Amino acid sequence: MFKLWLLLVLVISGFATNVRAEMDKGIVVNTCDPYGFVLKKKRVQESVKSINLSTAFLNTNKVSFTWDTSWSGKMNCLGTSDNAFFFSAIGDGPYYALFTNSRDDSYNWIKFSVKVTGPTKTKIRGLPGVYSIARYQTSYIVTAELLKEKPQDAEGRFTTIVNGIFNLPVMVMSGHGGADNGYGGITGNKYTYGDEVMGYIQQGTPASGWNTDHFIAFENLSIQFAPNDTTCDLPHDMTISLNPISIDELKGKNTAGERAFSIPVECVNLKGGTQVTRNISAWLASNDLIDNGDIGYVMVNDDSDALGVGIGLRLPGGAKVAMANGIGTAPGVTELMRYSEGQDVSPRTSIKLIAYYQVYDRSVLSTGSVLGTAQLMFNYD
Repeated sequence: MFKLWLLLVLVISGFATNVRAEMDKGIVVNTCDPYGFVLKKKRVQESVKSINLSTAFLNTNKVSFTWDTSWSGKMNCLGTSDNAFFFSAIGDGPYYALFTNSRDDSYNWIKFSVKVTGPTKTKIRGLPGVYSIARYQTSYIVTAELLKEKPQDAEGRFTTIVNGIFNLPVMVMSGHGGADNGYGGITGNKYTYGDEVMGYIQQGTPASGWNTDHFIAFENLSIQFAPNDTTCDLPHDMTISLNPISIDELKGKNTAGERAFSIPVECVNLKGGTQVTRNISAWLASNDLIDNGDIGYVMVNDDSDALGVGIGLRLPGGAKVAMANGIGTAPGVTELMRYSEGQDVSPRTSIKLIAYYQVYDRSVLSTGSVLGTAQLMFNYD
């Protein structure tokens, strides 16, 4: 899974909706929750980082990566003394992945640890209202270690991977407390936010299943590890900007501002330097789709200010690109790339697309900024 950012800007006029906070929690401290965007269900926001470890352990058994979180969206805060809390999704202990390969009966254990290096708590402005969570980020280090044998403390803290792709939540943002914040049950039987997140990791819970009463956002790390097979990769994140346009132009034809762009793709471990070792396909997925079905065509991130307009994609031939709703796949998605086992390919290629503004509700159309995010997904078989 590899992230493609689509940042498209309309005429910026500082437009913002007025939101009346409802004091349903009855408290004024640490009240922030995800904000439900117009026409979209309230849910915990998800950002994505990606690494390909297939060639990372050629000369060492341990590698580390330093990142800043990159979640976006909005939160609704009801109190006057609110804070944002940040913590490691896997806590202080390690989490393990067992990568198996039925093609050659190989298996590898990789140990992952996460250390928060940025703030673990940040004060929110002292007034109730709706705030962009993009202002509240932290930093962290992920360390991956290739092990020689099964670790003794893996029970209850590992996932078995059969296709070489592992999605591991690594950082969490909450408006109510840190990993040790307790809830539910009687004394001695309470759960913590850390326990809840560990359950999501072990069950592979998507963003739509995370508890919006406890969490605002999390960062997912998409990990590839297939040292003996072909893997493909977006070598870097992308930002695509469209030129500003007028509301009148949008009202006239519902779509406007087209811009062509290319997504670079790099593949490694090609047999003989040119042949893929297995079938590979690619498509786009997004947590920002207006549509509530399995697939959708229009993206609007919660950090957008404009109403009634979002981001669409199409192929150079004119067909609209159907994206999977959430980080995954679904019947009906537009396949952007397909390689067959043994096919001769170039190690470097690109996927050509066209981005444009798409009106989805003319009755509320307004100026402002529009942001959409999507991830380029790969499947191997």
